[in-house]
Amino acid sequence: MSIEKILAKILGDAEKQVQAIYAAGYANEEARLAAAKQQAVAQGEGIITGAEARVVEEEARLLTAARLDARKKLLAVKQSVMEEAFAKALAALRALPVHEQRQLLKAMILSAVETGEEKVACAREDSQVFQPAFLEEVNAALTATGRRGQLTLSAEHLPTGGGFYLLGESLEINVTYPILLKSVREQLEPEVATVLFS
Repeated sequence: MSIEKILAKILGDAEKQVQAIYAAGYANEEARLAAAKQQAVAQGEGIITGAEARVVEEEARLLTAARLDARKKLLAVKQSVMEEAFAKALAALRALPVHEQRQLLKAMILSAVETGEEKVACAREDSQVFQPAFLEEVNAALTATGRRGQLTLSAEHLPTGGGFYLLGESLEINVTYPILLKSVREQLEPEVATVLFS
């Protein structure tokens, strides 16, 4: 074989090898490019899925916060209405006619008296209710039940908001309307809420 044929054969073989290497490299690059595209699509879908999940979480958080805020506002309104209802109840007690107040106060004094010798202190504005004749009636009722009936009116007027204080040697019993309403409020609140909000 001549040198030219050997060279031609070497060149032909080299060209075939170059083409084979090129084809293999091209196929390898195509595969890598396809894998990179697939990875990019998967990452993009992951980013979109993550963003969608964050949007859903944020919507849920905002909705929960809005519901909580609405409940707080509703509770504040209900508490305000309850406060107003109890304030009106106190005002209604204070506005009772004198004879009805005396009936109520007489029962309150009879249940609160310990020795029967206490002083009854009222507010200056309740002086028309706590007249000496009223106290004589209460003392007679105490005596009729076998207890000492020597209650007297205190010269000292105390702010009461209605009702009275029983003052003894070593005791002071607060039997004012605000204290009485406060003491029964816990028991009455569920019933009042049912009446107001059902």
